[in-house]
Amino acid sequence: HQNHTTTSDTTPAPTQIATVKAHMANLRDLLKPV
Repeated sequence: HQNHTTTSDTTPAPTQIATVKAHMANLRDLLKPV
């Protein structure tokens, strides 16, 4: 995943982390039995 990683290659950006966390939360919501 080295498309637009110019400054930090090892540590992901805070925005990226937030996006991933939100995505995980959405997946958990979708998979949650209602």
